[in-house]
Amino acid sequence: MGVWAPDLHPYNPYKALGQLGMFFFSLVTYGTIIYNVYPERPMIQRTYPYGGLKEELGARENDIRSRGARTEAEE
Repeated sequence: MGVWAPDLHPYNPYKALGQLGMFFFSLVTYGTIIYNVYPERPMIQRTYPYGGLKEELGARENDIRSRGARTEAEE
């Protein structure tokens, strides 16, 4: 046998699956706690008149990317 030969470990596969399950369970639990504790935005979302000020910001008819601010319809 050489250095690169696979090592045989007397480890129960059910114990390994249990540890993987506990890892993913703790990961999901952590994410759920962060999701529920994370505060809301401390401000009101800004709104713009006239379709997001597109005309005032120099938007043209065939622009590939819009030059105005996002409107409620686009979100």
